[in-house]
Amino acid sequence: MIKKRVIISIILTLLAVWGSHNYWLNVKPIDMSFKINGDNIQQVEARLYKYANENSEKFYYHRTDVNVKKHVKFSFKKPYSPKRLKLLISLNSLEGGGALYELNLKRNKIKLNDFENFSAKGATLKVKDNKLYFSPTDKNVLISYNKKLKLNASTKFDFLVLLIIAIITYLFAYKITSYLADFKINKDKSRIDIIFLAIFFLILFIPMMRISNAKTSKSENRTLAVYKPLFKSKGRLNFNYGKDFDNWFSDRFNLRKQMVSLETNLNYKLSSYAVEKNNIFLNKKSHWFTNLIFHQTATQQLSDEELKKYLSNLQNLQNYCTKHNKQLYVFFVPEKGIIYRNEIFGHHFNTSKSENDITRQISDYISEHSDIIVNYPYDLLSEAKKHQLIYYKNDHHMNDYGNLIYFNNFLDIYNKTNGTNIRHLTEKDFNVVKNNKRKIEGNPHRFTNGSEYIAFNAKDPKLLDTTYSHYFAKKEKSQLLDKKVFVLGDSYSMQFKQFFNNVFQENYFLPTHQMPGKELQNVAKIHLKEIQTADVIFIVFAGMACKRVSRMDFSSLNDL
Repeated sequence: MIKKRVIISIILTLLAVWGSHNYWLNVKPIDMSFKINGDNIQQVEARLYKYANENSEKFYYHRTDVNVKKHVKFSFKKPYSPKRLKLLISLNSLEGGGALYELNLKRNKIKLNDFENFSAKGATLKVKDNKLYFSPTDKNVLISYNKKLKLNASTKFDFLVLLIIAIITYLFAYKITSYLADFKINKDKSRIDIIFLAIFFLILFIPMMRISNAKTSKSENRTLAVYKPLFKSKGRLNFNYGKDFDNWFSDRFNLRKQMVSLETNLNYKLSSYAVEKNNIFLNKKSHWFTNLIFHQTATQQLSDEELKKYLSNLQNLQNYCTKHNKQLYVFFVPEKGIIYRNEIFGHHFNTSKSENDITRQISDYISEHSDIIVNYPYDLLSEAKKHQLIYYKNDHHMNDYGNLIYFNNFLDIYNKTNGTNIRHLTEKDFNVVKNNKRKIEGNPHRFTNGSEYIAFNAKDPKLLDTTYSHYFAKKEKSQLLDKKVFVLGDSYSMQFKQFFNNVFQENYFLPTHQMPGKELQNVAKIHLKEIQTADVIFIVFAGMACKRVSRMDFSSLNDL
């Protein structure tokens, strides 16, 4: 006859196995891909909604953060349900028509070729040659698939992890039930023992109740550990499985985010002058943030060999521009911790921070050894900051007032080079929105609390005590200069979009801060068409990212 304790142990084991399914049963993401053609599509966002519930806050989405290419690929992490989903595709900053085609899900297992079942808001649709053509009537277009999608989740089963959890849980449950059985016999034991044990082991299970699937942690400003199985490919044993599993669990256990936030806020409350957390430095007196990694990178000096390589690469681009009657402008943006050194670090930490500036070093070297038009407006920005803030206090980017000063400096150099008389832009040339947030460069009509504020993870609204003016281009086409500008840079480059759109007829922006290494190296080959059709090439990089210029290979332009 089976003992009761065995039955109870089996039941507890089944409950534990079910509660820890994130360890041994991984749900594969749903892959989506499609091709799209269009003019100036700056962002694509795809969402999977529970059918007939578009207003629900629970949906699965993915969006591009840089200029859209022809082939778009998304990956949705989807739980077991719902199986009936509605697909929405939104296109932002759209100008002109375009076409969407070859829309596939789950690695081509599901092909959505029935384009007559699509509808749109902000555009008219037309189906032709197995393509869905859209003609926008609004800047933002929303395309939806009107039929129900039956998407069953694919899973990956890890039997070894399941077996380990089941065995350990069963032995543990059996031991506890045996103890409780003995408790009935031994009346000398206090009831508080059983209550304490029950609470203690219940607390132990709380971290396992929910495992995070996030790739990165914004609150810690880093990438989270990835699960590595016991057996590698080809059946090889992972001898670091224990350490890898511990790192994975430590980064993803239930309520970890709240624990990290609690620790950060306690540290913030107890500090008197400055706090350093997650590589973010906060001056509590002035409410200035800075990213210490960015600051360290921006103050590292290049060797003579690196400077020569840097210049040689840019010289290839300059030679191409000279040969084909194009103009090249190379601008650098000082890092915030250099412009606002005293305001951020103050007298407590100022002496320990380097005064070197990599962008000044590169700019001086290029000016001395070439005829490339290069600019480092440190003195101009230092003077401008006396009148108004030119950087966000809670983010490492310049605000729109600083960008306006910077862009007008570019117009001065452009006028001098071309003998033109383009007037300076002022705040009156823009639609202005004011708030205490930072404008997102990829989607300027959206705002955030600032990357440094978010990464620091101290929830104190007092730190967001500054109001900023955000500019949006009016773009009166009759007054635009009939030139095409190719803007190449990091995240800073996207901040100049509204200014270029207020002056030049056509602008193409290519931010490289999220490009993988191989794509960055071959940027001249991949975007040759944009380079060939441009009249002006404008390169802008900030101190923390300016080394990326030397990684772009412009030598392929020598044969053109």
